[in-house]
Amino acid sequence: MKVHKTVCVAFAVGCPRNQMDTAWLTSYFQANGWRLEPHAQNADMVVVAGRGFAADVENESFRLLSLIDKRRRRHSQLVVVGCLAGINAQRLQQEFDATVIPPADIHRFDEIIGASVPLKDVQPVNCVEPRILAARANWTAREIHPDLSAFAAFKHRTKRSLYALLCHFGSERFAVRAVRRLCRRAVAAPADPTFYIRVARGCLEECTYCAIRRAAGTLRSKPLNNVLAEFDRGLAQKYKDFEILGEDVGSYGLDIGTNCVELFEALFRRQGAYRLVVTDINVRYLIHFAPALADILAAHAHRVRRLKIPVQSGSDRILRRMKRGYTSAEATAALAYLRAKAPTLFMETHALVGFPGETDQDFQATMDLLRAVRFDHVQAYRYTDRPGTAASDMPNKVPEWVQRERIKVLVREFPQAQIPKCLSLIHISEPTRP
Repeated sequence: MKVHKTVCVAFAVGCPRNQMDTAWLTSYFQANGWRLEPHAQNADMVVVAGRGFAADVENESFRLLSLIDKRRRRHSQLVVVGCLAGINAQRLQQEFDATVIPPADIHRFDEIIGASVPLKDVQPVNCVEPRILAARANWTAREIHPDLSAFAAFKHRTKRSLYALLCHFGSERFAVRAVRRLCRRAVAAPADPTFYIRVARGCLEECTYCAIRRAAGTLRSKPLNNVLAEFDRGLAQKYKDFEILGEDVGSYGLDIGTNCVELFEALFRRQGAYRLVVTDINVRYLIHFAPALADILAAHAHRVRRLKIPVQSGSDRILRRMKRGYTSAEATAALAYLRAKAPTLFMETHALVGFPGETDQDFQATMDLLRAVRFDHVQAYRYTDRPGTAASDMPNKVPEWVQRERIKVLVREFPQAQIPKCLSLIHISEPTRP
């Protein structure tokens, strides 16, 4: 069998968790003597990370995969990773001659490349932005964002060229900071690079609409000492912005004899001028660990830049069909308690619009919950069937045009709405509270 020694690790679309895995794989291949190649046409192996939590997002991943598949060397090996690999492996294998490795099986790389350094022994990459910028070199800005204006495409090319130049003369971290300061929008993330810490993989939930649970597997928490060691390393390197990641940070530790309250207590005992983004805490655990969890988040609200708590629906009937494990009243009470304790805390949520069987009354119940809690930011997702989920087999699908009309209602409710080209995911922000 041919031994591959040159690898192109490419990143199509994905969340910070996907980005962390992509960056981790670059270190893994280097630790095993492989040379990183930025362009697919020059590599023996091409590893592409894709995303597929919604149908539109999956189609976008397939479009970018198709482009790189045409450009790669004829006899190179194509490997697809990311949640897309766990959500729709069947479609991937039908459309591409590819090896498909879902997140739950990412350690299969050890066997595929005959690794001398196992993936489990490779330290995670916490500052992913330099690696992700490099991993997108196989697509132009217009290919990644087909609706990009000429000016925006020029800015993207300038940003990439400037980044490469700064990396040549200085550190990657300085290059990321300089480019972000130059190119950030008024409401963008802070200019300093983010230090990501993944505290767990998988989750304990059985949400009927979610395919990520099937892709990521059951909960596997990182030992608390390991989490704190990563956090301390970031603090020692003078990072200020940290993001705590997991499919569900709220369930952290329940498989290893600890919990998210102990996690946050340990993190906040660290001194320093840092701020956290927490992605995501299922509202079920805000309820389960109340009031201790809310109290500790409120006590350290000045250290929390953003807190993501997905509620998905305000209808008890829909919440039962989703298997979310809480009622609308329980969610509203827990969130209202947190809001009262920490009025300045930036709280973000997700709302899933058009779940099978959702009526106008169910949708209005969701709107009522969002109004009652006064979230600072709402991500509204349009429901789409996902392979292998219980919801995909449910009757009474809500027509797409009805879903889009309900999305418009959400947009009208929140004046500072931002509408991307993909209506499966719409970012909606309320005006800043006084």
